[in-house]
Parts: sequence; C-alpha cells; structure tokens
Amino acid sequence: MRNLIRADLYRIFKGKGVYISIAVFILFMVTIVWANGTGTVGVDVYVFQNPDYDIEAYAHELEMLAETKMTGKMAPGMLADGTSDLIYFILPFIVIIAAADFSKGTAKNLISAGESRLKYFMSKLILTGIVCVSIVGIYLLLSILISTIMNGFGGSFDMEFVTETAKIYLPQLFLIFAYSCIGLLVTFTLKTTASLISIYVAFSLVPTILIMILQDVNEKLIDLIQYDLVFNMKTFAYPDGAFPPDLTRTLLLGFGCILICTISGFLLFRKAEIK
Repeated sequence: MRNLIRADLYRIFKGKGVYISIAVFILFMVTIVWANGTGTVGVDVYVFQNPDYDIEAYAHELEMLAETKMTGKMAPGMLADGTSDLIYFILPFIVIIAAADFSKGTAKNLISAGESRLKYFMSKLILTGIVCVSIVGIYLLLSILISTIMNGFGGSFDMEFVTETAKIYLPQLFLIFAYSCIGLLVTFTLKTTASLISIYVAFSLVPTILIMILQDVNEKLIDLIQYDLVFNMKTFAYPDGAFPPDLTRTLLLGFGCILICTISGFLLFRKAEIK
C-alpha cells in the first residue's frame, strides 16, 4: 500500500491539476481575508442560528463586521464559517486521486496485475485524508499569516489561542473528512468523474435547501438541519447560536458517515467489474 501511495503522489505532483487547484485555493484565501472573512459560499447559516433575527439589525451587524480589521488572532474565529467551503476545494483532489484512475484505465491495470483491491481502496482513503488535513491546515495558517501581514497579530500567540482554535477546527476537519468519504463512495460505485462532481456538489446544497422548504410546512422540521454535515461544520463558528455546536453529535455523524461510506464503498468495489 505504501508503494501505491508513493506512485499516486508522484503522479499527482507530476500533473498540472494539483498546482492549478492550489493556486485557485490560495487566491480564494487572499480574497476572503481581504474581505474580512465575509465572503463565503453556500446558504447563510445566520438565519438558522438566529431564527428571530431582525433584518435591519442583521444588516447593521454585517456593516460593522465589514469595518472591522481582522487581525491574525481574530482570523480563525472570523473565518470559521467558511471552513465548510473547503469541501469544494477537496473535490478536485478526489478527482485526481481516485476518479482519474477509472477514466484512464489505471485501476483496471493495477487490479489485473494482482494488486489487492483492499490495499488499493485504502491507499485512496489515506491520501484523501492527507489532503483534508493539508487543506484545513493551509486554510488556517494562511488566514492567520495574511491577516497578520495586513493588520498585525493583535495579541499573544499562547496556549489559550491554540486550544480555542483547535476546538473549532478539529471537529470541522473530522466532518470534512467524513464528507470526502462520500465523494470516494460515489467514485468507487459509479466510477465516473461527472457522477462524482454532480452528486458531491448536490449533496452539499440540496439537504439544507430542502429543509428550508420543509420548515414552511412544519416549523419543527427545521431541527433536521442538525444532522446535516455541512451545517454542523458551520455551527462551530456560532457557539452562541440557536443550534450551538455539539461535539457528541459531530462525532456520531462523522463516524457514521465514514463507516457507512468506506464499508459500502469497498464492498461495492470488491464485487464490481473494472472496465
């Protein structure tokens, strides 16, 4: 399996896709830091976290936030809401790591040569995990670094800062990895890049949008949002919101998603015909 990972790393860094993805990601980071952390992708979680919000008060809060100069120490907290956007930057790496093997016939060649399907599957899972850790780590480091260059660090870099940052980003990282396992499940089941992209993106948006619609039918259905992976990532940015972060729920959701996706993904791949 070590040789498979080494071969994948050589193939990944030999191509242009990884460098383009990294360049786009860095541009994204510079943009959101420049905008004081107010530019994020997806459904605004503020409405869920503050169901009785006043639109004028909300607009005033956004205006005040826009005038706030984000320091390096403030950056992790102010940009925590945007961490869920990282699932979109992990998608190209899932394509490069796993989906490309099926479109190019690499997977068939390796399996035909006697490579273990379990080792092959696990190598992709481990590489995807490495990507998740790297993307979240770069997101955090760049946000602090760029903000510090622009406005200074704004305090002391102490253990309290590290601990509070870890409380936010470690659970988010866990959920991001869980979400990436959905991408691997789709890849090893349908084996096409188009299916991976469409289902992966849809799964990040459709549940939240559907729950927003259902709450008009029955307000109690809004509680379903607590079991959405993307929404749970965002809750760690709003510790005082209507739906505060719940570490137990996060761990259960994450482990459940990882186990279901990895086990079912491998079982389907083990029995599938590789073309």
